[in-house]
This record gives sequence, structure tokens and C-alpha cells, in this order.
Amino acid sequence: ILTGKFLGFLPDHYAKKWVEDGVMQPVLKDKMHYSTPICLITHKGKNHNNILKTFMEMLEKRIDNN
Repeated sequence: ILTGKFLGFLPDHYAKKWVEDGVMQPVLKDKMHYSTPICLITHKGKNHNNILKTFMEMLEKRIDNN
């Protein structure tokens, strides 16, 4: 894509730096998009450490805000 000879579909967060630097530009951003479901799976009944608990809380807040 960076050669200028191809088009590609990149997630916004992935292409952000190149867009900010003016190396890439979005094309038909309002018409072309997709979403991918993400699931968090842990062991049933297992005690979670603080890192995992914090991650799950942050993920839940992010989901609630969207």
C-alpha cells in the first residue's frame, strides 16, 4: 500500500500514523467499514489476578461507552 500502487483496507488505529504524517489518506471512509466481534474468555471459577481484573474492567468500560 505504501508504494502507491495498491489500495488496501486497514483498521483506523493501524493506519493512523501514516494518515497523520500525510503518507496515506482514507478513501470512501463513510461507505467502507466492517466490525469484528471480540470475546474475552477466562477459566470458569478461577481467581483472576489484578492485571486480568483491571483489563476486564477497562474492556467493559470501553464497551459501555460505545
